[in-house]
This record gives sequence, C-alpha cells and structure tokens, in this order.
Amino acid sequence: MLDFLNLRHANMMGRIPTEIGNLSNLKKLHLGHNRLSGTIPSEIGHLSNLVELEISHNFNIVGELPSEIGRLEKLTNLVLNTNSLNGTIPSSLGHLEYLKSLKLEENQFTGTVPEELGSLKHLGTLLLHENNLQAIPKEMCDLVNSGTLFEFWVTCGLSCDCCYQCLCPFILRDDCDP
Repeated sequence: MLDFLNLRHANMMGRIPTEIGNLSNLKKLHLGHNRLSGTIPSEIGHLSNLVELEISHNFNIVGELPSEIGRLEKLTNLVLNTNSLNGTIPSSLGHLEYLKSLKLEENQFTGTVPEELGSLKHLGTLLLHENNLQAIPKEMCDLVNSGTLFEFWVTCGLSCDCCYQCLCPFILRDDCDP
C-alpha cells in the first residue's frame, strides 16, 4: 500500500496524469522541483487520505487551481508556490479545516483572497506574496489577531488592514504601506 510518493527533484517532465486520483491510500504527495507542465488535474481531489500536497517549483504548471482540492479534508500542508498558476484562489480551500500551512506565493493569482480562508482556525502559515492579488478580506485579520496565523506574507501595496509583513519585491518590510 503506497502512502507516500516523493518525486521531488526527480527531473520529471510532462503533465501530472489524471490517474494520480486512483492512489486512494496516498497520504503525502511531493512533486516539487521538477519540470512538470500543464494543469493540476481535478482528479487530485479524489485523494481523500492526503495530508500533504506539494507541487512547487514547476514553472510550467499553469491554469486555475482546481476547486476539487477543497475536498481533501485531511490536508494539513498545501504547497503550490513558484509555478504559473492563475485565476482566483478557490473559496473551496476554506473547507480544509485542518490546514496548517498554505503556500501559494510566486504564482499569478488574481482577485481577492477568499473570505472563507478566514475560517481556517489551524492555519499558521499563509504565503501569498508575488501574485497579482488585490485585497485581503477582513476575515483574515481575525486569524492574525487571534495569534494563530503567525506567518502571513503578502506583496506590499496590497489592500490589507492587518498584514504585518510584506515583500516589496525581495525586501521584507515590517509595514505594508504602498
């Protein structure tokens, strides 16, 4: 029974196969630091036992993040940084009640961060810098003020009432004024 598939730095090329959704016992899937391309298949939402999903540093992973990721109810770590993902961040991520770490930085996401993310009471790390986001909803401030969200990075100039650190590019600042 395969429960951990670690293919980081495996020099893999091509698309993530839709058959990945058939690995129903998988708890950890690491596909980072390869040369994967195409979209993240919606079938990834069938991996109901997954607690860690890492598909980072694959510069040719494109398209929208499938909302089906919101079905991964056991997920604690979602690492999708440094790709070319675009569109809006799906509100279905707010269903991931055990999520501790969400890393979406260095993509091309647009729009407002979904207010549903403010209900993630275990979220300690949220990295959103180097995207094209326009605003952070007030619901995120509740997590910051509760002390649960201790690592929260956004790009400087983003409309946010509670962000305490931002990157302007590559310079960490303690204020987030434009």
